[in-house]
Amino acid sequence: ADFPLDAASLAVVTGLAIVSIVFGNVAALGQSRFKRLLAYSSVAHAGYMIFALSDTTGSRASDLLWYTAFYGLATVLACASFAALSTDDDDLRMLDGKFATQPVASILLAIAVLSLAGLPPLPGFFAKLFVFKSVIASGHLVPAVIAFVGSFLGLAYYVGIVMRLFQAAPQRQATGPDLMTD
Repeated sequence: ADFPLDAASLAVVTGLAIVSIVFGNVAALGQSRFKRLLAYSSVAHAGYMIFALSDTTGSRASDLLWYTAFYGLATVLACASFAALSTDDDDLRMLDGKFATQPVASILLAIAVLSLAGLPPLPGFFAKLFVFKSVIASGHLVPAVIAFVGSFLGLAYYVGIVMRLFQAAPQRQATGPDLMTD
């Protein structure tokens, strides 16, 4: 059963959620390694789960369950797809132009990260929608708006991954001099 938080606990939970969402997304923005990017984005996703604790509508448990399930599935899909696309190196540059050579894994990675970003109609959108809907219905509009704005930071690095996948294949530089004959 959901129990309402007292004012002090609610302030701590809401503040921690917002800090987690903003910090995780800002820290992920500057990453060039896939594992670090996912680690920092996980901090942001933990913030959304913490945010669900401020719900007083009775949907807290189901919102957390859906969020955890959708987030977990998208993360597993992202990791599996990245592993199929890269070698042992987790540098994001490994993704450049991969759609041309590995379209299925590229599409699966794109779906996974766009779901993590919360874009409709993907499952991650509904996970965030359930949390935000309940938090707003609980009367916490201002913190919900702040958290929602913070979620747009994540969109930048997730879309960046997708753009890498679908860009033109990187040009290979010649290692020796061009031998031209007259």
